[in-house]
Amino acid sequence: MLKPRRKLKKRQIKEDKLVTAYFKAQDWLRENTRLLGYIGIGIVAVALIVVLVMRSERSAEDKASVELARAELLVDQGKNEDAIAVLESLVDRYGGTSAARLALLDLADTYYQQGEFDLAIKYFDQYLKKHSGYDPLLTASAIAGKASCLEAKGQYEEAAKLFIQAAEKDPEGFNAPEYLMNAAFCYERLQRWDEAEKLYKRILDEYPKSPVRNDVEMALARVEVEKAKSATSQG
Repeated sequence: MLKPRRKLKKRQIKEDKLVTAYFKAQDWLRENTRLLGYIGIGIVAVALIVVLVMRSERSAEDKASVELARAELLVDQGKNEDAIAVLESLVDRYGGTSAARLALLDLADTYYQQGEFDLAIKYFDQYLKKHSGYDPLLTASAIAGKASCLEAKGQYEEAAKLFIQAAEKDPEGFNAPEYLMNAAFCYERLQRWDEAEKLYKRILDEYPKSPVRNDVEMALARVEVEKAKSATSQG
């Protein structure tokens, strides 16, 4: 007669499961030793690649920074053509570095100083296309730089709009009231006195302690005189 099975206690069930799992794990390890070796090698390889990439990036950033400093020194020495060559090479070779971002602005500014406004616009646009979300101050500067090029080309309406955009991109920035003043001046050139007046008053209202306050007050007085003359001539 078969003896009835003794009911296992919970503890015994757990122990049996642990023993079973242990032996299964041993079997799996024996069967997959080579695979684990490959995985281990893969992890080490990935870690090594990450370290090398980080070192490479640091090295690239360092080299790019040196090239940027060299270009700026050449600009200070009045050797603009040499500086441009260094900056263009820097942008091509180290495009992902912070120094390359600044190099784009230096390129644009150097071309602007030489009166080559289309080339300056090209590099301001390149900066804005690739790095507009990087830094509000630099982005506003690039927008204003492009506006200055358009102003120099006599495209006053487009320039005014961009100067306003630059001010609104970095409204707390030191240059914001000056950007608005430049926009107002462009409207003066177009004899659009109302728009110029509105901007000058905006500066006095939003930036009462700005260093350009005195200039703005004189400009506002000038615009009011011109508005009066215009109204008289039309009457």
